[in-house]
Amino acid sequence: MVESARMASRGSALVHCSAGIGRSGTFVALENLVFQAKANNWEEVDPLKVVSSLRNQRPGMVQTASQYEMIYDVLIM
Repeated sequence: MVESARMASRGSALVHCSAGIGRSGTFVALENLVFQAKANNWEEVDPLKVVSSLRNQRPGMVQTASQYEMIYDVLIM
C-alpha cells in the first residue's frame, strides 16, 4: 500500500511514531530490506546490517526485541 501510494505521488513517504525510532525504525528497516530483497531476487538480506546502519544515522532505531523479531517474521513470510 505504501509503495503504491509513493509511486502515485512520485515522492517520498514520511513515517513517524511517537519517539520516531521504534515503530518508525522497524518500518524503515523493513522498507529497506524488502527493496534489497527484491533487487537480489529475495536472497542475501541482512537485517542486522540494515538496523545497524539506521542506528548509525539515528540512535535507537528498532527499540525492542519484539520489533526486531517482527522484521524477521515479515521477511520470512
